[in-house]
Amino acid sequence: MDNRTPPPIQRKNSKAPKRPGRGGSSRGEFMQDISEGSAAATPVPSSTPSTPPFSPEQTERFEVYRRSALSKPNIKKLVSSILGYSCSNNISIVVAGFAKIFVGEIVEKALDVKREWGSEGPISPDHLREAFRRYKQEKKLSFHGYQRRLLLH
Repeated sequence: MDNRTPPPIQRKNSKAPKRPGRGGSSRGEFMQDISEGSAAATPVPSSTPSTPPFSPEQTERFEVYRRSALSKPNIKKLVSSILGYSCSNNISIVVAGFAKIFVGEIVEKALDVKREWGSEGPISPDHLREAFRRYKQEKKLSFHGYQRRLLLH
């Protein structure tokens, strides 16, 4: 057995020694190289979006949409009942994200339907059904085995 003492523990404030075989540069020099090199040349997204600005009504709706979330335990339960076995948290998060986008698209289409029909007040179930029918037609989707009662006549 080797009775040598272990190397001393480095403190956070101490400077890391240069490592042989790694170009001899310390971590600080490496980070400086990155910040001056390729990372600095990475394009930063512009602060103004390329899409046209939202109307005040759309901005308010987007804020509500951004803050809203579907219940992950309920999504997990739904996915598990469809698959027939338990799904991971990551799967339920992904499905919840897609479901949120889907609901947002259906609501936008339902608002378009409401405007076309000249309806007043909030979105009705008829607006949602028509929006879903148009969504299926545009995307050429067919829902065979599993369909919720809300979207049926």
